[in-house]
Amino acid sequence: MIGVSIATKWEYEATLEHYDVKVDERFSYPYGEYFMRTVDDVELVFYSTGVRKANGAGANQYMMSRFNLVKVIVAGTCAGIDDTFNPLDILVPHRAVQYDCTVKEVEPLIKQSFIVDIELANYGNDFLTGTIATADRAVVM
Repeated sequence: MIGVSIATKWEYEATLEHYDVKVDERFSYPYGEYFMRTVDDVELVFYSTGVRKANGAGANQYMMSRFNLVKVIVAGTCAGIDDTFNPLDILVPHRAVQYDCTVKEVEPLIKQSFIVDIELANYGNDFLTGTIATADRAVVM
């Protein structure tokens, strides 16, 4: 089974509408709710996580444990500071960084120890790659 993790309320509601999910097909769990669908013979569980890293991490771990997920797709939007990407582009990150763990007056924005390279699995070639960043403050600050 594949999980589709959706953080924001409006994106989750749009997904409910897209799949015409009835109230009795929705199930509660500690971080929100989920529903299931089969698409092209693949079982999917779509679930809301709420925003913030702690919610996302907890919700994804819960669903991985509950449904023994073989893959998680994080669907949705982000702040996107690279204007070479367009709405609806698919991005599979090859690097992840955290940029709010430094003292900005004396250290670089990103320390080498907060960079993780991610080996790309074979997903085909209809996606873009790049770096995904995370922090508890906006990068523009």
